[in-house]
Amino acid sequence: AVSSALPSPSVTWSQHTLPVTSVVVGAGGCEARVCSSSLDKTVRIFHIPTGSSLAAISLPCPINTIALHPCDSFLYCGGADGVIYGVDLCAPIASAGGSASFRIPQKLAGHTAAILCLTFSVEGNLIVSGSRDGTAKVWDCSSGQPLKTFAGHSGPVNFVQVMLRPPELIDGSHLKCSTSFASLAKRHEIDDEGTQGFAGPNRMFQVMMQVGVAAASSSSYSGSSSEWKELAMSMHKFVVGRLLDSSSEEV
Repeated sequence: AVSSALPSPSVTWSQHTLPVTSVVVGAGGCEARVCSSSLDKTVRIFHIPTGSSLAAISLPCPINTIALHPCDSFLYCGGADGVIYGVDLCAPIASAGGSASFRIPQKLAGHTAAILCLTFSVEGNLIVSGSRDGTAKVWDCSSGQPLKTFAGHSGPVNFVQVMLRPPELIDGSHLKCSTSFASLAKRHEIDDEGTQGFAGPNRMFQVMMQVGVAAASSSSYSGSSSEWKELAMSMHKFVVGRLLDSSSEEV
């Protein structure tokens, strides 16, 4: 019989005195650290295995969101005053109460309203922020300088996410290939397995090899950027389709 009892938490932290606005978990699995931000102008760091409070970081304003570096080395805190505060987690200092705290070597100023969301790039060298002022900004973590501003929203930016560029957004203008794209165009024909659709797996494999060799040898480019995008999408759809087919066969 399935138990109707609700699961109980293994640990509860109640050190914040006002609502908690954001929680992030670092690397390390069961040994990870947990960082939480609050409207009480503090960010707290906890240890999962022991349930203990490791540090309390006081900031000059309520904190709406936080982002933890992939290496757990740096923490960015988005303030209600429009400033992003960078906390160096590798440089602890002793606070007046005897507990650990950390230096705040960076203050990223550029937004004109509260910071609502933060996220790191995949490499961890850039931080992206969204604000109530309707803009999103990309910052260089090393220098703390803004690199780009996106101002197309008509309201607050509540969420930002960095992702790898999908095939349909590939710009092939910088690539070189001597292969004729007319022979690589999508065709509605009978493929290797007797079904209609794109050219069969063997043909697509040959196409992928030809394009790879031509690009590696930096031959003269004879296709347009749009043709590169169409080819990338065709290859992407083919690979995904084959993966789905193999998964269904295993099931």
